[in-house]
Formats: sequence, C-alpha cells, structure tokens
Amino acid sequence: MALLRGLLCAGLLSTGLQAGDASLEYQVKAAFLYNFARFAEWPPEAMARATFIGICVLGRDPFGSALEQTLREKVIHGRPFSVRRLADGSALSECHVLFYGSADGAAHPAVLRNACSAGILTVGETAGFIEAGGMIEFALAANKVRFKINPDATQRARIRLSAQLMQLAWVVHDSKAER
Repeated sequence: MALLRGLLCAGLLSTGLQAGDASLEYQVKAAFLYNFARFAEWPPEAMARATFIGICVLGRDPFGSALEQTLREKVIHGRPFSVRRLADGSALSECHVLFYGSADGAAHPAVLRNACSAGILTVGETAGFIEAGGMIEFALAANKVRFKINPDATQRARIRLSAQLMQLAWVVHDSKAER
C-alpha cells in the first residue's frame, strides 16, 4: 500500500496527459522507473560488486533531463543511481534496469535474452514489448501512464518484484492477461 500511496501522492496514477505532452509523460515514466527499482530484488550476482543502481536507456533518449532530476540524491539498497545512455545492447554490464524506448521500434530479442540472463529488469514502451520477451511494458490508457508486468519473464531473470507493485500492474503471463 505504501507504493500505491506514494504514486497517488506524486500524482502518477491520476495524472491525465494531454495530447502531445511528452515532457510530462517522461517525467511520470522516470518516476515509475525509480519505483520499479525501489520494489525490485535482483539476483545476488547482479548486485555483488555494484556500487550504484544502473538505469540504462537504450537507443534514442526520450527523457531529456527528467531521469537525472527524478533520481538525484535517491538511494536504494545503500546505492545511488547512475544513468547511462547506450547506443546498442552490447554494454549492459552496469545496468540493473534497461529502458527500451518506442523510437527504436521493435525490441531486439537478442538484447532482451542477454538482459534476462544478466538479471537486468527490462522496461519498454512499444506495444508487444512483453510478447518480445520484455518484463514491464508501459501503456497509455485514458491519457494515463499504466504498466503491464510479465512475472514469468522476471522469474526467468531471477528478479523478484514486490506484491505491492504487482497489484498496480496489468499482469501478463507469457501470453495471456490477468487483470
């Protein structure tokens, strides 16, 4: 319930986006990425030598400065955040969360497989991202940012997401929706 209250207080679940308001949309998505990291538990080997929580943006960056502003001075599990922009999926070693934007088209299955085997939480905004092997997919519904989670994909990556986070999501099990 703390997550739900936090998101409601931040206005994230009730903020209506006006057509063309990309700046607000990506501020909201940046806050969601923070909360996804906050309510995730990575496999021990993914955190063993980590001195920070790496949020990586693959391809073109739609966030502008919203991601850095959202994560400034935030700490999770005793680690600050680091934001990295990646041109391709070959340098994932410092990522804990990998965001795949819509401007880059369909998700690359090889990148998603590599991220999964490395215990990286994958988040995308392209329709069909979960079906391509992603873990969390943003969706706009009634001008609000919502998200789907595939717990089968997170389990394969050995990432545990809190029950609180799961209650807020549309749950999709490999090919069928629950909520």
